[in-house]
Order: sequence, then structure tokens, then C-alpha cells
Amino acid sequence: MVAENRTTTASGSARPADPSKTPSAAGSPGTVAAGTAASGTVRTAAGGTAGTAAGACAAAPTPEIGVDDHRLYDAVKEMELLLAHATEAGRVIDEQRIKVLVNAKRAVKAGTIKPAQEIAFWHEFQELGQELLPITVASLKATSPEIGPDAKSQKSHANRAVRRYQIWSVVALVSLLVIQIYTIFGSKTVADIQELSRKIDAETLKIDDLTRRLAEVTGEESANLVVEIRNADTRLNQMNDVLFASYDLLVVWFPVKYESRDPTSGQIAQYLQAGQIILESLSTYVLPLLYGLLGACVYVLRTLSIEIKNLIYTIESDIRFQLRIYLGALAGLAIGWFSPSGSTAGFIDGADGGTGGTLLSIGPVALAFLAGYSVELLFSAMDTIITAFSKKDGSKGAGK
Repeated sequence: MVAENRTTTASGSARPADPSKTPSAAGSPGTVAAGTAASGTVRTAAGGTAGTAAGACAAAPTPEIGVDDHRLYDAVKEMELLLAHATEAGRVIDEQRIKVLVNAKRAVKAGTIKPAQEIAFWHEFQELGQELLPITVASLKATSPEIGPDAKSQKSHANRAVRRYQIWSVVALVSLLVIQIYTIFGSKTVADIQELSRKIDAETLKIDDLTRRLAEVTGEESANLVVEIRNADTRLNQMNDVLFASYDLLVVWFPVKYESRDPTSGQIAQYLQAGQIILESLSTYVLPLLYGLLGACVYVLRTLSIEIKNLIYTIESDIRFQLRIYLGALAGLAIGWFSPSGSTAGFIDGADGGTGGTLLSIGPVALAFLAGYSVELLFSAMDTIITAFSKKDGSKGAGK
């Protein structure tokens, strides 16, 4: 009956099968399905093609990798990375461990991995990871060159991090040098103007005194006073010229306009006061912050080089380094707040001819750099101070 149905289908006739003669064909879905498959075979044969065997092979489903299998496949590649590093580092690798990896890799690709095989793989993966600590899969990935879409090797994440923090360091250093030079230039100019103003005032008083004495004497003493007054007047003119040149430098440093060469004019005094405020702000806030930032950049670059050398740098290290840079800048700023006011005042006023103040200012900026480099030291000292005060307050409360 089935043969009769195949022939009918193959001949292309629309004649239905006789239900009385083919009860199974009309009532059995399995038979109909078989007839359909068979009809396909006959059609293929009638068409003169030999694709039956090929069609059967193509119908065989290719094993698909599920979500869990993808995770297992990634773990296989990670274990391969660890084994490759261990081999390059000269470590002795157990042959059984290599067999477990190879068998698991093939089984995962074929989709035929068994539970016992997977258990053995995870066990060996864990043992290998513990043996290679502190080197991890994450650190090896971060320090290894990446392969781009065009199959060309690209820089690793570690190389990009080095480049990024190098730029940070150069920007911090250049900014610090510019602000430092600007501050030194302004402090020296302001100190020279203040010192010349004091000398001019003293010389003016001396000339007034000599002029008053000249009116009271005669003869040779009077001639000597005239010569002395003339010399004092010459020195006064020279100091005024130097003072006027210092005013020109002040304009270069701090753009101002002045209408008089009189060093005692209120306008010049106002400009000098404004310059002192700028110097105070730079010395108290900007310079300590930049020194702390530079110290933090030096620490990050040094730590980064060590971690890359030891293959322990990971992408998560960037978070720690970025926080370290921010904390370094804040630590330097804190040093500027807590530094003695005399250091900043001496730096701006230049009481010892403009050099003593600069020497005094080395202490706070050096502390700011050290605080940025070693943030833990600063915050540990702050915690110690806070703890000491907390204990005192607690003991006083207990005494009451």
C-alpha cells in the first residue's frame, strides 16, 4: 500500500488513495510522514540528482553552545592563558593538567562534555590559579596586547594606562612650573618694590634732615653738607629709576595702570596689596595642590611600573590610581592649610631681601609633595590625632 502511494506521488497524479485498500495510509500519521519522506526520495531520483545522502548528512544538527557552555568555553581559554604564562615562565606543568585542559576544550567545542570531565577541569583550573597568585587571568589580560578586528596586535590596557598617567604627570609638572615661576617672579618684584620704597623713604628723610642742617651752618661745614645732599639726591634718583623699572615688571606680572612715579601714591600701594593677595592665594592653595598632585602622579607611575613588571596590573587598578591622584591633590591642599602662616608670609614679603622668604617656603611645598606621594602617612597622622582627642574626651566624660 505504501508503495502504491509512493508511485502515485511520484507520477504526479492527483488521484486519491482508496480508503478501503489503504486504511493505514488514511489513518496513520506515521505512514503519511513516511510516504512524504519517501516521495521526496522518489522525486529526487526522478529528477536525476544524487543528493539523498548529502541531505541526510546536512540534516544532522550541529551542537550549539548554551550560555553555561559559553562560560565554560571562556574558562577554557582563560586556563590556556594561565598555562601559556606558566610555560613561558619556566614552571613545570603536570601532564595530567594539560590532558584535562585539552580534553575539556575539545569536548566543549563538540558539545559533548560530561559532568565528571567538567568537574576535573574546574578543579585543575582552581589549582593552577592558586599556584600562580598574585598573577591572575585579569592581570594577564590587562598586560597582554589585544587583537583588534583586523587581526592586528594593539596596545595592551597597561600600555594605555601608562600613556594616560604620563600625560597626567606632564600636565601637572608643566602647570606647577608655570605657577611656580609666576609666583617667584611676582614675589621678587613685590619684595623689591617694598624694599626700594623703604630705602627711598629713608633717603628722603635724610635729605630733609641735611637740608635743615644746611640752613643752620656756614663755611666749610656748609659745603660738606651741600656735597652730601647732592650725593643723597643722586642715590635717590637712581633708586627712583630702579623703582620705576620695578613698576614696569609689576605691570608685566600683574596688568595694572599707574599714573604716577611716586612710590608713596595710594594707587601703587593698592596694586601692591592686590599683588600680595594673589601671592598669598597661590602659595596657600594652588602651589600645595599642584605639588600634592605631582607627588601622587609620581607614586602612580612608580606603582604602575612595578605592577606591570610583575604582571599583577589589572583594569580595576585604574580606579585605585585615579582615586590616589585625587587624594594626593587634596593632601597637598591640606598641607597648605595646616602649614605655619609665617612660611607663606615670609615667601610673599621677602623680609630678607627676597631670598629668605623663598627658602622658608621650601618646607610646606616639600611636605605637600610628600603628602601627595604618601597619602597614607598623612591620613594616618590625622587619624592618630583624632583618636587621641577622642580618647581625651571619653576619659573626661567618664570622670564626670
